[in-house]
Amino acid sequence: IEATEKRMKDDAVKGILLSGGLDSSIIAYMAHQIKPDIECYTVSMEGGVDLPLARDVTKYLGIKHHVLMFGEKEINEILPLAIHHQEMYEESCVHGAIANFLAGRFVSPRAKCVLTGEGADEFFAGYDGQFKQGRNPEEVAQIVDNLIRVAHNTALQRLDRLNAANSYESRTPFLDSKVMQFSMKIPLKHKINGDEQAGKWVLRQAFEGCLPDHI
Repeated sequence: IEATEKRMKDDAVKGILLSGGLDSSIIAYMAHQIKPDIECYTVSMEGGVDLPLARDVTKYLGIKHHVLMFGEKEINEILPLAIHHQEMYEESCVHGAIANFLAGRFVSPRAKCVLTGEGADEFFAGYDGQFKQGRNPEEVAQIVDNLIRVAHNTALQRLDRLNAANSYESRTPFLDSKVMQFSMKIPLKHKINGDEQAGKWVLRQAFEGCLPDHI
């Protein structure tokens, strides 16, 4: 909460990039407490599983919600631009770049500074598709540590370059130095919980009751 307040105290933040996932939903909850008239922005394909969740969050919090729908036509149009600006063409990087680039185009004319949920997946063990490949606790810990180690030149680099391409700024409370330092002290058993290996467990507990249960 302090990290979010710190990034909003100059009143430059005018919106939130809301995917509908846990991280950006928590950011939306905190930002709304600080600035009740904050607005949310979501980009989605038709049938996107996260769009109904994003709508649930904004309805629950009473936040104005702007939605951009995109399809194959828009992907074909911006794909060369996204690759050019992020200077990477690995499949996993390009996949994320499409939504990032379209979000930038959508948001920039309306809000030059937004909050995002980047960093929570890395520091609170959210990439379950990757850490669940670990065959024992040591391998899981190694995977989680590696995701933190490479974040600066994967997801975060993509975000930074595509923001610059669209002339707007995103601020990331989960990447506050105090939040990162604290997260590194949390034992992995408190980040990944139970037989189903639910990631970001301590984060879910910390904000329990602040959002609808299914979020």
